[in-house]
Amino acid sequence: FAAGPSGLVRISAPKAFARRVLHAHILEFLRRYPEVDVQLIVADRDVDPIREGVDLVVRLTTKPPEGLVARRLMPVGHILCASPRYLSAHAAIEHPGDLAAHSCLSLGEHERDNHWRFGKKGEKEETEIIVRGRYVSNHSEVRLEGALADLGVAVVPAFVAREALAAGSLVRVLPGWEYRGNYQGHAYILHPPNRFMAPKCRALVDHLMGALSASSAGRARPRAGS
Repeated sequence: FAAGPSGLVRISAPKAFARRVLHAHILEFLRRYPEVDVQLIVADRDVDPIREGVDLVVRLTTKPPEGLVARRLMPVGHILCASPRYLSAHAAIEHPGDLAAHSCLSLGEHERDNHWRFGKKGEKEETEIIVRGRYVSNHSEVRLEGALADLGVAVVPAFVAREALAAGSLVRVLPGWEYRGNYQGHAYILHPPNRFMAPKCRALVDHLMGALSASSAGRARPRAGS
């Protein structure tokens, strides 16, 4: 007789991803596995699962770290968005070059974060625009709120903008173009290379893989009826 998953699972994730993507699926997991408890550690830094005693780590990256088992959860892409009020009060944006005349909310973490690269969907040609704006922040939810406050065009992960876009409080800008700047990649779930993973951890990994791996960026939702 094999016991089912039970006990505490400690999992860390970046703030925006934890709040806007992971949280809903963990609630679903807790309903499905009543003998498993979860501690969600929200941290916008690279948590070391071995040194910090964390079972699972979610990291958004293009290259998972060596020494840990990495399983891909979902792609993470960035999009441009702005409020309808801002867009109605300013010149139309039909090409990336038009952004030079607009207030753009960028990261400001590195010197070239205001160099936005774009590619036309289905084409290899790229164009790069140097943007400026009144508000710069290295946190995606801050940039989102700046866009909601009519401060300009923000670049944010698609999953961060999903709810505002669905509500109509933000509008996608340049939907025919792909933003090809930094901070793209995938969300990975990482864990130490244990030969036998605890059933509680395997259950959570499998649950998140099933919920997210087939979802496109910004469209991950709990499955209906589960």
